[in-house]
Amino acid sequence: MNDPQNQPALLTAARFVDGALRPIALTCFIGTLLCDLAYLKTYLGQWETFSIWLLTAGCIVGGFAVAAEAAAYGFGRRRPQTRTGGMHLVLSMLIFSLSVLNALIHSRDGYTAVSPSGVTLSTIVVVLLLINGTVGWGRAWPSQAGNS
Repeated sequence: MNDPQNQPALLTAARFVDGALRPIALTCFIGTLLCDLAYLKTYLGQWETFSIWLLTAGCIVGGFAVAAEAAAYGFGRRRPQTRTGGMHLVLSMLIFSLSVLNALIHSRDGYTAVSPSGVTLSTIVVVLLLINGTVGWGRAWPSQAGNS
């Protein structure tokens, strides 16, 4: 009854979109932290500029990924058996919200765009990404193999 052929098309599409876009957003957010650290080391303006571009791209792509995850969680016929699905979604929304706030902070000019609040938020986002990764999509949506 819960095999993939019985899943609604929206759920399948949402899972695909989330799985395709999430790695792009993660890479952008980690790259933002690395660019912030490079800027603090060298004070070259190119690192600050590249940081806000990565952050903006991560927020755009991450917004679509979070929306797809929310659709998959909310419209799925079968909710996850554990609370990790809900926790994964809440952490994803928190990461997205902090990243948007970080983008607003990074939109300032010069040193104040990165230090101290910009690099602090970038670090918090990367730590939350690691925590969210341990919760994991695989545990949030367990395999239906063997379940009747």
